[in-house]
Amino acid sequence: MKQHILLFTAIILTTSQLLAQNINLDLDLVGHYTFSNSGADSSGNNNLAFITGCEFTEDRLGSPQSALRFSGPGDYVLFPEMIQLYNPEWSYALWFKPEELASEKSDMFLLSYLNISTFDDVHLFLDDQNDQFSTYIESGSVKYTTGVTAVIDQWYHLTISYASDDSIKIYVDGELLIAQRENFSSLGDASIVLASIINNSTSLKGRIFGVVDDVRFYSREITPTEVEVLADFDSEIEEEEEEEIDDITESDSTFFSISPTFALNQDILIRSSETITELELYDASGKLISRSTEGGTTHRIGTKPLSQGMYIIVARMMGNIRSEKVMVVK
Repeated sequence: MKQHILLFTAIILTTSQLLAQNINLDLDLVGHYTFSNSGADSSGNNNLAFITGCEFTEDRLGSPQSALRFSGPGDYVLFPEMIQLYNPEWSYALWFKPEELASEKSDMFLLSYLNISTFDDVHLFLDDQNDQFSTYIESGSVKYTTGVTAVIDQWYHLTISYASDDSIKIYVDGELLIAQRENFSSLGDASIVLASIINNSTSLKGRIFGVVDDVRFYSREITPTEVEVLADFDSEIEEEEEEEIDDITESDSTFFSISPTFALNQDILIRSSETITELELYDASGKLISRSTEGGTTHRIGTKPLSQGMYIIVARMMGNIRSEKVMVVK
């Protein structure tokens, strides 16, 4: 088949817009959980998460033992009181892949306090009435829904923020879908939790059936641009322009992966089932940064000498070219 290679034009515009905002995803990050075989906090604040009943599994990038699977009753994660959910400002972001529908189980609580009472705030949940990502506000006895209906085995990036002006915002895959002036008021018991219940009852709400990855807590309201960056790390940039290369065919059976596509003090690993004859790294302007012709099926690009920003990796195999964007964050 013909392969479409992205031109750099759309990527240049996207990167320039992001860097112009001075994106710093570490600013006021008080808890960051990648679930790489533990509940360790990679923000540097030592806010250890306590994991019960869940199992480590493959994350959204295909890395083993780098995400957390919840299988319903008895599976939960307790976080320390890094923020107070009833007291602005804060933000919370995560990747979530449902493996069951809430409508066939019960509400899945993706952010709440431990063992909340009926009609307490449920800050972020998958609604068992319509399988949509929603929030429930105790003070007004009102539920707001995003309108996004979850699909089994599909990854979603979710963000909720609570600002000093009592504005509550919820984003799905980087898009702002709820913006309301309300206030969270439930005091809880200071234990922030994924899945509200800790016992094995099959009738109580809160149980999660799915996989969670890359949980982040901020002690401020993060900006829409920051949300977009978080949600866009593994998404395709819109192909505003494309160039057809007629003489190159692509095998559907070829394995090829680049991980991570968001590199925070990490090397970038490129793996292929075919020998990579040439590997090129370009910056967002299209300038060639490096080229390797050493061959092999596995390559590693160190990010330490690179500046923060968007880069393009182009891998050439026999009769095949692959390209992918990556973000380097310092």
